[in-house]
Amino acid sequence: METISNITVNQHDDAHEHNAAPASEMPSREVLDTAGELLRALAAPLRIAIVLQLQQSQRCVHELVDALAVP
Repeated sequence: METISNITVNQHDDAHEHNAAPASEMPSREVLDTAGELLRALAAPLRIAIVLQLQQSQRCVHELVDALAVP
């Protein structure tokens, strides 16, 4: 039976294998900041629903209100 300490040691060893693929280059801070702002904007389920509606076609505000049953 594996104990928690054995699992932790095994995971630690696996993370430091030298023949693993090299890490890909990180995006610039500007790209990460922009992505963070976009994700924060989409954090509310209603906002995601609006984007999905607009992905299908252009909609007027009253069409979104009707389609999503929101005030």
